Amino acid sequence: MHYAHRNQAVNISAIAGWGTLLLAEDDAGVRNLTRTMLEMLGYDVLTAWDGAEALEIFETYAHLIRLVISDLEMPGFNGWEVLAAIRRRSPDLPVILASGYNEIPGGLPWCDDRPPIVLAKPYTLDTVKHVLETALVETFKLSLDRKQSEADNATCSCKIISDGPNLYEGQIKE
Repeated sequence: MHYAHRNQAVNISAIAGWGTLLLAEDDAGVRNLTRTMLEMLGYDVLTAWDGAEALEIFETYAHLIRLVISDLEMPGFNGWEVLAAIRRRSPDLPVILASGYNEIPGGLPWCDDRPPIVLAKPYTLDTVKHVLETALVETFKLSLDRKQSEADNATCSCKIISDGPNLYEGQIKE
């Protein structure tokens, strides 16, 4: 599957289906089933049974983790708290919140420019695959946009002063 971004094709197989994910889920049956699904999709999975353990694992393995899936309602830290803590340390890391509720308790209390993706339980392997691809492609696009923005900001006007004609006046990339 390919996605287009700024006239560039993005090959999803180059982005999804590899790397380490963190899964935080307090229900052992759901945690084991989801871990199996993720492994079937090609990911290595670190698991936590609550939000506090998820944040401990994240602090230890943040350099390896490409994406986090967190249950919304867990003992200790809930999914919103896990999301907020991870965004403080790694603002670009995709975080998916999983919920078995038809409506999110308290609504969606997220008001930054990157609202989380909410995965409704129960979910199928195809749904999990689609949600992961969506999250990873969005993150990849953000990365491309940031690199373009950094390149744009690295452009500066420059005037060369010389005794002869000024042939170099214009835009220079640093």
